[in-house]
Amino acid sequence: MCSKIVTFKGREFKVQNNTLDLSDQRIRHIGLLHGFNELSDLERLDLSFNELSDVEIRGLTHLVELKELNLSYNHLDLFRPPGLRPLGGLKPFDLRNLETLDVSFNEITSMDGLKALPKINLLRIEGNPVTKYYTVYNNRRNFNYTMGQWGVTPGEITDDDRLLAAINRARNHPQFQMTWVDVPFYHFYHDQTDRVLCPIYEGTLCIQGYEPREHGWEMTDPIVIVESLEAEERSLIKRLKVNGCGSGIIQSESQDYPNLEVLDFYDNRIGIDNIVDAISNIPPKLKILNVSKNEITKIDGLMDLNKLEELNLSHNQISKITGLQKLPQLRYLDLSYNQISEISNLASIKSLRWLDLSGNPIQQVKGLNRLQTLEALTLTDTQISQIDCQELPPNLKYLNLGRSKIDLINREERASFRLEKEMI
Repeated sequence: MCSKIVTFKGREFKVQNNTLDLSDQRIRHIGLLHGFNELSDLERLDLSFNELSDVEIRGLTHLVELKELNLSYNHLDLFRPPGLRPLGGLKPFDLRNLETLDVSFNEITSMDGLKALPKINLLRIEGNPVTKYYTVYNNRRNFNYTMGQWGVTPGEITDDDRLLAAINRARNHPQFQMTWVDVPFYHFYHDQTDRVLCPIYEGTLCIQGYEPREHGWEMTDPIVIVESLEAEERSLIKRLKVNGCGSGIIQSESQDYPNLEVLDFYDNRIGIDNIVDAISNIPPKLKILNVSKNEITKIDGLMDLNKLEELNLSHNQISKITGLQKLPQLRYLDLSYNQISEISNLASIKSLRWLDLSGNPIQQVKGLNRLQTLEALTLTDTQISQIDCQELPPNLKYLNLGRSKIDLINREERASFRLEKEMI
């Protein structure tokens, strides 16, 4: 029997022993995984280190045999409050056989949706702003956990040992269905020497900023976190994720991360000057850079990143494509939801395979036929009304024109222009 295969951005991923590993692929949409809908008997799935939102998790509902699911390091708030569907729109028992769920380092603020997972016995939730069952303050001596719905009196937990005792006691509560829970009782906190303790999880340092008025808690200043790292700790970091911290985190003194491969500055309200400062001391081995959802108006300062493979500049204020000429290994480029009106200055990127220009005021498609290696092109939500196929890349396999003004693909020989998947 042949192994089932899922294709994404031109790469093939084989299902082996009912297990599929799609981690660290910058996946934003489940719908772009060709062949994924045929995996109803899949038992183990790894989607960690991607860019999935809650809505996209609905694409997992057919995995009725799934037992293990890793969704860590995405942008999820799966366990929605009462009145909203739990688990990003999943109905109860859609994942009725799920036993292990890892949603660590996401944006989860509540755990009300756990009732949708009747067989869950291992849950990882570290690195989330969960406030429903416990609240963590930035001083270890002022811990305050609220687990009232599991039979624990709010505010009674003051130290680590008592928290563990409370969890053990909560297991006997009727609403507590998990046999084991991994709940690290910190995000970032001081020990008695006032040195900031920064958890580095599997080579990743995640710094998440929160507004005290929104979440009702205090957080250690992210700048203090970065500046407290010692050289040995920085050498362990391969992925640095800094989200929601504002420009101050970037303006702090640059640190040396000799083994850094992934840098994620998503949603920090930073401009191009801050970006240039931030990457000025980054080692040239950096492979993935995410600066989406910021205040960037132009592309600059990337010329020394000659190992860069994936670049996400989406949801900024960029009006012109520049500064990408010296990125010889760039394969993935996301410029969606900017202010770009003209497609230009991309021909020099000889290895580009995936391009997203969605959500820009683009009216014409010109010059893309020089991108010999491009396989996937997304132009959804644009002003494009017609396309001449001769302007499209010769090796294009996937074209998405959804929510655009397209009414004509202008070529008599259209039948000879074959795409693996075309969405109009």
